[in-house]
Amino acid sequence: FMEEVVVLRKRELRIKQALEITSFLPLDELAAKLEATPKLWAQYDEFKRLLIEANVRLVINIAKNYTNQGVDFLDLIQEGNAALIKAVERFDPSRGYKLGTYAIWWIRQAMLRTLAEQSHVVKLPTYLVQWIRRYARTAQELSQKHGREPTPQEVSEEMEVAPGKSNKMKKFFTGQVSLNKSLGNDDSRTLEDVLADEKSSSPMNTANLTMLQHELKRVLNTLTPKEQRVISLRFGLEDDMPRTLEEIGQIFDLSRERIRQIEMKALSKLRHPSKLEKLSPYFRD
Repeated sequence: FMEEVVVLRKRELRIKQALEITSFLPLDELAAKLEATPKLWAQYDEFKRLLIEANVRLVINIAKNYTNQGVDFLDLIQEGNAALIKAVERFDPSRGYKLGTYAIWWIRQAMLRTLAEQSHVVKLPTYLVQWIRRYARTAQELSQKHGREPTPQEVSEEMEVAPGKSNKMKKFFTGQVSLNKSLGNDDSRTLEDVLADEKSSSPMNTANLTMLQHELKRVLNTLTPKEQRVISLRFGLEDDMPRTLEEIGQIFDLSRERIRQIEMKALSKLRHPSKLEKLSPYFRD
């Protein structure tokens, strides 16, 4: 009945468009369209309810992978159900893949976000929370794009990280390994050890990073506001989550090519010797 849901959505859209020009409609026609709207909503809600109920067990099965990690099982179910509802509302069957394939990433992402924010067993560092969110977002985008679960290699290439990190994150993401348990196969490290940035623990490096951020901000201030924003989003300077050209284009309502042009112009300015000289001390061995 997914096709029927799509038909109902299209009919609903046509009615909304008609209602926008009500001043041009005879009263009897307007009354008929207004009367039809609640019926369409009722049909749509019923189909949506059936889809959700048919996939509730999917939420339960995924939640089982994340038990004993600091969040109550019922809380995971609640977050998963909310994500399932969102997936059903956004699902487009015309793209050629099944609802379950699409919903699984919404559900997992919601549960991982809850684990990252509420876990009392494992206190997650900020960088690890960002890593989880970035991996989840990238994997979900690739899943929507290809209509299947992406491979660790595909996620690694999209995130521009070593394949090993992406592969270990996938094991956590699918519930195969916990953050605070060894990875096995004679590897005593935990997932947190693998993803950790060892340099971040050094007080000297922390101080240098703070100074670098301050100097980088001064250099970026020489750009136009739009160029600053594009560069910050492109390289994840604000939240450590780099965006693609397409994502930034959606934020600015500009084409991917236009964003690329803005990025190249900004980088050209930043490559000026006077600006590179201010940053070079922080990149010497």
